[in-house]
Amino acid sequence: MTSLSHQITSDLYTVWWETSTPISSSNVTASMSHLHSRHTHSSPIVQQSIAEVWNARKAGNTKLFNGTKFRLGDLTATTTTDLHLRMSVTDYASYLGTNWNKSLQPSILQRKHMADTLGVGAVVVTSDQYIIFIKRSEHVGEFPNCLDVPGGHPEPSRVTGCHGTAWEYTEEKDVALNDALISSNDLVSEFFNSIVDEVYEEINIPKNKLNENQLLMIMRQTEPNGKPSAVFQLACELTKEEVEACYAKGPEEAFESTALVFMSTTDVQNIPVNDMRKDMTPACIGSLLKWREVNE
Repeated sequence: MTSLSHQITSDLYTVWWETSTPISSSNVTASMSHLHSRHTHSSPIVQQSIAEVWNARKAGNTKLFNGTKFRLGDLTATTTTDLHLRMSVTDYASYLGTNWNKSLQPSILQRKHMADTLGVGAVVVTSDQYIIFIKRSEHVGEFPNCLDVPGGHPEPSRVTGCHGTAWEYTEEKDVALNDALISSNDLVSEFFNSIVDEVYEEINIPKNKLNENQLLMIMRQTEPNGKPSAVFQLACELTKEEVEACYAKGPEEAFESTALVFMSTTDVQNIPVNDMRKDMTPACIGSLLKWREVNE
C-alpha cells in the first residue's frame, strides 16, 4: 500500500517500486534489450518537435551537452527485496525532447516514445547526523535554483556492450543475442556505483568516505512525464564541517550547484511536506519522504 506521504505528493511523483527494508546490490539484477528501447515516432512533425526542444534548450544553455543514458523500460520485483531492471540505451537530447516536450500531448507521445532516462539520487547522512542538499545552479537542464539531494545518472559508456549511440527499438533475434551478452553484474555495479560517483563529483566527498549504499525506491517524476529516478541512502563518515571543507576545495561538477545546505536528521523527520514544496525538487521530496519511512 502506498503511504499517506506518497499519496499527498502524487502530483509530484508516483511510486514505481519501493521496499520497507533497504536493499543492497546483491538483491538487484539487470538486463539490456533493444525491446526496451524508445520507439521512434512515425510522424516527421513529431520528430521535428523533439529535435526543436533539444535545440532550443541547448541554444539557451551552452553548458548542456548530449550523452547516452540508460532507459528503464520495465522492472519486476520477484520478492519483497529482489528486483530486476530491464533497460536499454537512450540519450539526454531525446529525454529533453520527449519527457520535457510540453507541446505534445500524452496521446501523441505515449510511454513507448519517452526516453525515460534512469536517474539516481541519494539521501546522504553525515557522521554527526546531517542530511546534505545541493542548491542547483541555473545552468542545469532540470529544476534550476532548487534544493536537491545529490544525484545524476548511471552511464552506459562505463558498461561493456553499452557504448555508442542511443539504441533503436527492434525485435531482431541477432540483436537479442548480443543483448544477452551484457553482464548483469556490470549493469548493477554501475547502477549502485553511479550514485557514489555523483556524490563525489558534485560535493567532493572522497568515495572511501561513503558507505552503506542501499536502494530504497524507484519513483516516476510527474512533471517530466514519468522520468524514473532511483532513491538511495548513503552513510558519510565525515562531519558537516568536513563536508563543507571538501566542497570548498571545488568539486569536479562545480557548475551544477551553487551551495551546500544541511538539515539535521531530526528536522528532516519533522519538516512538513508543504515546506518541502517551497524550494525542493520533486525527486528530493520523494527521496526524503521515503528515507523518513525506512528510518522511523
